[in-house]
Amino acid sequence: MSELFDYERKILAQNISVAEKKDAAEAEKKVILAVDDMPEMLNNIASILGKQYTVLLAKDGWTAIELLKVRHVDLVLLDHGMSKVSGTETLKEIRKIPKLADIPVVFVSATINLDFIQKTAALKPAGYVVKPIEPEALRKTVMKVLGENLV
Repeated sequence: MSELFDYERKILAQNISVAEKKDAAEAEKKVILAVDDMPEMLNNIASILGKQYTVLLAKDGWTAIELLKVRHVDLVLLDHGMSKVSGTETLKEIRKIPKLADIPVVFVSATINLDFIQKTAALKPAGYVVKPIEPEALRKTVMKVLGENLV
């Protein structure tokens, strides 16, 4: 009986060790919050960035703001043209909250033009990504904003 108990203890210890290593690896990944009202766009972003980063998903601006209040995030990818509240309005709200004000935010939009850039410049977005998203362009923008070396 004690041999079985010792064996179970060893297996449990190994499983805990593996779980701790996985948690430690996840903890070292930078965290990106993708905000878009289109589930397929959120899935696309998660599939592009999910191996290199921890990707959190929010379906609207209000959900994103609530999540930002309770979870550390290194970067926000924010759709501009959401139905409930626009990306511009969401970023205005983020900038009003002192502990969130300095989080880099990259706009993701199908309509990035000079007029849009001028209207959003005061909010200090860290960049812009055009839809449809080109995976390599998204990766490069994220790495640049996060200060990572481009490989």
